[in-house]
Amino acid sequence: SGVLSAQIFVGETEIHVPAQGGPLTPVKLTFDQTNPNRFAVVDVSDGSVGVWTFDEDFTKELDIDARAVAVAISPDASVIATTTIRGQIFIWDRDGSQVGEPFLGHEGSIQELDFSPDNRYLASAGYDGTVRIWNMDGTMKEEPFLGHTEWVRSVAYSPDGTKVASSSIDGTVRLWDTKGKLLAGPLLGHERWV
Repeated sequence: SGVLSAQIFVGETEIHVPAQGGPLTPVKLTFDQTNPNRFAVVDVSDGSVGVWTFDEDFTKELDIDARAVAVAISPDASVIATTTIRGQIFIWDRDGSQVGEPFLGHEGSIQELDFSPDNRYLASAGYDGTVRIWNMDGTMKEEPFLGHTEWVRSVAYSPDGTKVASSSIDGTVRLWDTKGKLLAGPLLGHERWV
């Protein structure tokens, strides 16, 4: 069995899994909100997405060849979304099969994704300096959110789904309504990117 080391937020944990031909090098992790023992990890070494469960040991239940940068599991766990360096968003079903055509609109890599709490929308943070909100059919719900002066690193919905927060390597955080109106920000004070 192989021993994998994954940095998770503020610490490190060793993941013991059957030998799989090399170490896991995680770049993004996301939990399944319906199962606290299930999560997805993007392996930066090859862009694959592994869906794992934990019950005494780690078990890889799904491997998606996604060429991914970021990953998100919908709140109801019905689909998984991944992004690429080419500005594409792919939707995958629970079995790892691609659903529909890729979402297109960003120019360059998409760094982060977050589903709305009601599963109806997907927010994306792009290298092109924009935040975008997508309908689940791949069309944009609104025009891109503009304001960051550098690439957007992260994006998150508020728990009630009425706001979206974004952070950028321009050192700012911005708070938007879901139509793209800036509610607060830019929050300054960071000496480097956030």
